[in-house]
Amino acid sequence: MSSRPTLVVYPNGKATDVPKQIPQLRFLIMDAPRESNLHVYIQECTKNGVTDIVRVCEPTYHNIAELKNAGITLHDLAYDDGTSPPDNILNSWLDIIEERFVVDKASTLPNDIPSTVAVHCIAGLGRAPVLVAIALMEFCRCDAAIAVKYIRDLRRGAINRKQLTYLQDYKCRRQTSSGACCVIS
Repeated sequence: MSSRPTLVVYPNGKATDVPKQIPQLRFLIMDAPRESNLHVYIQECTKNGVTDIVRVCEPTYHNIAELKNAGITLHDLAYDDGTSPPDNILNSWLDIIEERFVVDKASTLPNDIPSTVAVHCIAGLGRAPVLVAIALMEFCRCDAAIAVKYIRDLRRGAINRKQLTYLQDYKCRRQTSSGACCVIS
């Protein structure tokens, strides 16, 4: 692993004024595994309750059977580095998050670890954190600035200026049961 995976959990116990209908979202932001170190990533994913990995970059590993054996589903949602996610990628991402955290919100693994969605790009600093910020904005009604600050506090160097501008202009597309903005203290 080039950089340590970052667990992003919201609400995390420090959040205040969070409506009960907001599901707890759990993400593991990572850099891209390689075939030679995929087993190390799988160990980290298992430790953190990862049920799904979303790959938003070109494939750097092909041993999907190893993921399946660990009970992890791979979703390929690659889009070009330095660009904003296109609508089809956003819709697929939001479908995964809704399924994992809204529909199956009581879902836990046998060892009582809540389900987590891992997401990675090449370095784990751009595309992956952008998608996590979008999930916080969509499902927790976080303001872009709050979502970005929260992620940057956990993963230093995440989200560049161009991506920040995209997130500030982003319009939520899903209706959720909560109209609240998240407040993080």
